Amino acid sequence: MLFYILVISISIILISGFNIWLNPLFPWYTYIIWTVLFAVAAFAIDAVVAIIVRKLPERGFNYQNKIFNTPRGILKLFEILGVKKWKEKVPELGQFTNFRKNHVADPKNPEYLKRFLLEACYGIVIHEITIPFSLLILLIDYRMYTGASNMWLTIGIPVLVINAILSLMPAMILRYNLLKLSRLYEKALAKNK
Repeated sequence: MLFYILVISISIILISGFNIWLNPLFPWYTYIIWTVLFAVAAFAIDAVVAIIVRKLPERGFNYQNKIFNTPRGILKLFEILGVKKWKEKVPELGQFTNFRKNHVADPKNPEYLKRFLLEACYGIVIHEITIPFSLLILLIDYRMYTGASNMWLTIGIPVLVINAILSLMPAMILRYNLLKLSRLYEKALAKNK
């Protein structure tokens, strides 16, 4: 969690700083306020999307569904990007669903693994869907419609990109682990039979 807080804080400072330096249309503090506002809006949109997705029926989140099938080439790309090295730095928010996904606690229990797979599939959808929905933060700059502001471009887009990267990281981890997890589940299921 510290890693994300650090990335978000540094991003807010850099985005505000660049706007104060390169875009002196408004008083300096305006850029800090708008950057924080865009960041909070991105977080709020992510939270609303997560709540809505969690309300969807479980049958749509079967690990065998095609949408959860990650091609081997993409899995190799994840390895090249170093998923194994940085996955521990990405916060795991399983405490909100009473199911932690940072490690497999009971690899021989098929019921536990089935729930793990379900939670992983929910997580993949949540993190991947928040990326396009984050575009909504650009609408915050209401003055852009009159041409009086370009904060949607100089603040909104950078916040959007950072939010997309921070959302994509957990989705990559979940997709990377899903194949191994499904094999564990099928093996445990076979042993129990």
